Amino acid sequence: MSIIGSPGRDAAILAVEEVNRRGGIDGRSIELVYRDNKHSESRLLEQLKNLRRAGVEVVIGPMTSQMGVVAAKSSELQGMVFLSPTVSTPELSGINDNFFRVYPHSISLIDHLVAYLVKAENTGRVGVVLDTSNSAFSLPWGDYFVEQMSRFGFEVVPPFRFNPEFDPLYKNLVEKIEKAQIDTLLVVASATDLGIISQLMRQSGRQSDIFATEWSYSAELIQFGSKAANGIKLIHTFDEHSDDPSFIVFNKAFEDRFSYKPNFAAAYSYDATMVAISAMTTKNKIGFAERLILLGKFKGLQTTLQFDRFGDVERPVFLSEIVDGQFRKIGSI
Repeated sequence: MSIIGSPGRDAAILAVEEVNRRGGIDGRSIELVYRDNKHSESRLLEQLKNLRRAGVEVVIGPMTSQMGVVAAKSSELQGMVFLSPTVSTPELSGINDNFFRVYPHSISLIDHLVAYLVKAENTGRVGVVLDTSNSAFSLPWGDYFVEQMSRFGFEVVPPFRFNPEFDPLYKNLVEKIEKAQIDTLLVVASATDLGIISQLMRQSGRQSDIFATEWSYSAELIQFGSKAANGIKLIHTFDEHSDDPSFIVFNKAFEDRFSYKPNFAAAYSYDATMVAISAMTTKNKIGFAERLILLGKFKGLQTTLQFDRFGDVERPVFLSEIVDGQFRKIGSI
């Protein structure tokens, strides 16, 4: 999970440093406290309870849907406001709570992908691979994708589930995919896992068209997949080639500060942190969640966002393909 956790942390650090250089809030510096839950539910809850006792007003995170659901549904954390850069599970959509996010819920992305595949040629027999270590993200993706593809008359085989903690070599998984003779395969997994899976699939001679989610949209996919990653298509909301002036400035500042390029988790963590700081500057004597709603429209690094009354947002959706070891945007879908 460091593919999204570390960039998310670093972007929050960058945002706070920039605001503090401009004088902070009313001359007071902002203190950023960060914790690594190591994708452990018990560790997460312990850390959050300690932060709450220390007077922390808002948490930028969690970064995964699995941890987001745990935090949002804990009765011991009621009143604590969460502003997640990357949680997309529909399990937290349409609920009047203290969980906000700057990433759209996954149902809207799946609808875009299904519409694309319905129009595409040679979609054929469809399969889905789900990493259950982040089940709050992967299972809703799989369930709704299968439901929609079946509704449009495609032959869809039962989802292949795996957990990299228990099947680190992926051999059983790839063998099952080979036997099913899949033409179009959606993989809901991390960039590292998808990279390795694509290598093994290409070695086996299987030439399925592979699609992936934004969870896989990272340089690690190309690093671990090598030439086997070529041809993989990803549905995403982050545009690494955006010409928005705010993003160009951020991109350079991030790389200068941390010596690597920011990914979607970094960009959206920066957005989330800046939104939180904006809410902190308001003088209204109301709860933090209400202040976030009252912000109305706010400019992110790549697009204008606005929380609905449930703390959800929408973003433009794109499709990209890996060509010659580079992400190439096909366009909006």
